[in-house]
Amino acid sequence: MASEIVIRDAREEDNQALIDLDQQSVMGGEIELVFDRSPDFFARSRAYEQCRMCVAEEDGAVIGVGGGTIKSLRVDGSVVIDPVDL
Repeated sequence: MASEIVIRDAREEDNQALIDLDQQSVMGGEIELVFDRSPDFFARSRAYEQCRMCVAEEDGAVIGVGGGTIKSLRVDGSVVIDPVDL
């Protein structure tokens, strides 16, 4: 029987598990890309006011991560979408 997968908000204490997971995730075809977000996996996301990151957990281990953010959209120097208004 398969274990239950739990989706929950990412927490600061997930930092090392997320860095380890990122280093296992090779992307690309002929050129392999590996990201190194150490020592702070969350640093890139803190630049945005509205960001949410979730982890998938199985048997207490982080097995996946996903996130999203809402950013300002500027057209010809004018803000068309402002996250503050959403």
